[in-house]
Amino acid sequence: GILDAADGGTLFLDEIAELPPDTQAKMLRVLENGTYNRLGSTQERSTDIRLYSATNRDLSAWVADGRFRKDLFYRINALVLKIPPLRERPVDIPPLVSSIRRSLESTHGREFPELSPKQLDVLKSYDWPGNIRQLKTVLQRVWLLEKHEDVAEIMAEERDMHSYGGSESMVAEQRLGMLPEHLSESEVRKLEKLEREYARKALRACGGNKTKTARKLGISVNTLYRKLEDGGD
Repeated sequence: GILDAADGGTLFLDEIAELPPDTQAKMLRVLENGTYNRLGSTQERSTDIRLYSATNRDLSAWVADGRFRKDLFYRINALVLKIPPLRERPVDIPPLVSSIRRSLESTHGREFPELSPKQLDVLKSYDWPGNIRQLKTVLQRVWLLEKHEDVAEIMAEERDMHSYGGSESMVAEQRLGMLPEHLSESEVRKLEKLEREYARKALRACGGNKTKTARKLGISVNTLYRKLEDGGD
């Protein structure tokens, strides 16, 4: 269906390194011959597409390890644009923050205050191991929790979470039972409280719609219910 829709135009494949081996073979066929079969069909169809793809993996290393097809790699490697990690381009953070703010305003139907130059300097001082996805997650936390006056505090919490080995989406997506064992009881309670507060703010921003809230947070509805449970605070 996607190939049908893209016929005569452009197809963008994000995280192309994550394609399973059988799908890699099928994509190679599309690029080589412009043909494919719909799922469950024996009728060969044709398409004419321009392919763009993106990945944060080292595809050359994946080819060497046998995790990515060499022939597909050479087909998609005609023109490569390498974007440096966010830590190497802090000058891009202010325009990215503005873009993310506008996107969040559109998504949640409300206005969020702009960050001051001092607050932007706090963001620029961080190395952002999770790049733009992590920046967006942090900014969601800042605005949905109405913490725009406490950006430094939010960033201190982010540094703490990464020092514990967590990911940029730990607060929104990871169950507390999976946290590293060396967290103290008080640290776990603090993270549980932050998760609960974040989930409740997101729920209010989505008008109380739990299904929509779960989708925005990238978690299941059951996980959202667990995060909303009263922890006695």
